[in-house]
Amino acid sequence: MSRIAAAYFNAASPPGWQATSAGLEPPAQLGPNAPRLLPDTPVEDLLDHSLPRPVEMVPSPSRVVAICCEVPDADRWDLTSAAFTEVMHEEICERAEALARACAEREATDGHGS
Repeated sequence: MSRIAAAYFNAASPPGWQATSAGLEPPAQLGPNAPRLLPDTPVEDLLDHSLPRPVEMVPSPSRVVAICCEVPDADRWDLTSAAFTEVMHEEICERAEALARACAEREATDGHGS
């Protein structure tokens, strides 16, 4: 889920912003769902194919989004669909793009105040 969100966020994010996928207990290998759901989408090339990493390996994140789990000091996204389907894909896409827009708006507002 987080790899899909990161791909859509990175496609829409303001310059200098980048999402990284990480997990509380990451598996040893990349799961099959993100590669299965992203072919023929505008973000297919932005999918992170590296080995899963634990949250602790992400240095100094400025913001953390926890998808369907608890992470201290994170924004939590609870998805309406629990199955890896197009419904989940669309929800993650919409939320990630909305977050990217909010970051861009905040950056534009903060930049005008400088």
